[in-house]
Amino acid sequence: MRRHLELLGLFAATALLLARPDLATLAAGLGLFLWGMSHLEEGIKRLSAGTLDRWLHNATRSPAWAIGVGARHRPGAVQFADHAARHVLLVLFGIIATVVMQSSHATLLLTLTALASGQLPYLPALAIAIGANVGTTVTAVLGALAAGAAALVDSPQTN
Repeated sequence: MRRHLELLGLFAATALLLARPDLATLAAGLGLFLWGMSHLEEGIKRLSAGTLDRWLHNATRSPAWAIGVGARHRPGAVQFADHAARHVLLVLFGIIATVVMQSSHATLLLTLTALASGQLPYLPALAIAIGANVGTTVTAVLGALAAGAAALVDSPQTN
């Protein structure tokens, strides 16, 4: 059924291309994006057969467990602190992933794919998305700091 819809979309895009090339380009770009997303989701599902599923479960369950301490059932306040720390770590993960990949879109795409395939719960995905948005500013801040230092050196002194 899905392949039939893809073929129908291809025929519709061809007809649109003949009538309005500008809209056809927009439709083709959107179609390729959605097609890529569906294939990325399928790939994540296939990959999650074992290792990725366990890794994501362990990484989003408890920060202490993720670093190997093995902390489990705890009383209220400590359990809340673990819960908050887990989300702070996921925000930091989003920041680091965005800075390393130099793209918040790539971080969000991978996060949304893991969310759509059921490999990542909603709240951890939200924490990573917040980190990706914060991570976007890190490159700009570093550039501004470097430019600010260079601007101070090169600027003439005015009295």
